Amino acid sequence: MPILISYDSQDFETHLSNGGQLALYAVPTEYSEDGLFLAVWYAGELEPCPACALADARLLLRLALLDGQIREDFKAEGVSYA
Repeated sequence: MPILISYDSQDFETHLSNGGQLALYAVPTEYSEDGLFLAVWYAGELEPCPACALADARLLLRLALLDGQIREDFKAEGVSYA
């Protein structure tokens, strides 16, 4: 399922298959040019985490796709998705 995420005047599309999860983090621009880190993982896989200092990473969004339905576990202010 394609998912369009918007944050801080940035829009990007990602894809999540059934049983998958995603997390979006704000990270220092020294680590990622756009200041974002997107993790996507599935059952049996470990959640990828930003390789910057975890104190410098801020969780913005956490979603799961279960049985074709999006489950929102966390959404920070200023983040939207469709």
